[in-house]
Order: sequence, then structure tokens, then C-alpha cells
Amino acid sequence: MTIDYHGKTYLKWVESIGLKLFSPINRGITLVTDNTKNYLIAIAEFK
Repeated sequence: MTIDYHGKTYLKWVESIGLKLFSPINRGITLVTDNTKNYLIAIAEFK
């Protein structure tokens, strides 16, 4: 029972750290994809 409880808190801790690490990375990826999409649309319209 105690081991299970500690396991759950450990998983939550790892998950929270993972979210803190990955949220800026995800934001960067979405920014890059959005910019690329807009860039391609602009090129298509220019031609």
C-alpha cells in the first residue's frame, strides 16, 4: 500500500516536471508550424 502510494506521487512529480519542460518546447513547435504555414500561404498568393 505504501509503495503504491509513493509510486503514484513519484509519477505525479515526474509528470509535472515533464509538463514544465515540454510546454515551452510545444509552444515553440506550434509557433514554427504556424509561421511556416503562413509563409507558404503568402508564397502561394504571391505567385
